[in-house]
Amino acid sequence: MPPFNKVVSKKFISSVVKDGKTVAVSAATKTSTWTRDDDTAQKVGELLKDSLDSWSGRLPEGTEEICSRETEHKSDSDKRNHITAVCFNAKGQGKTIHVPVKKA
Repeated sequence: MPPFNKVVSKKFISSVVKDGKTVAVSAATKTSTWTRDDDTAQKVGELLKDSLDSWSGRLPEGTEEICSRETEHKSDSDKRNHITAVCFNAKGQGKTIHVPVKKA
């Protein structure tokens, strides 16, 4: 079993250039523990894309796609300071990372 909720399905959001390489950005629509609609996935994915643009950290070697698997934060008391995402390589192997949320 992977060290993260298994991403069963996802929605492509965009591509970004990170660490000198073009990487696909997506958002999970279904994992092994939850499901979300496409509109919510789009919002979560756009937040990931914007946050990646301002993040100075590096992606794991061989990353071809980064997929947000962050659950929706419904309460203002549960402020989000990072996005939980999975970096997938060409073999579909993933590594969980945390991307700081871009500050407004």
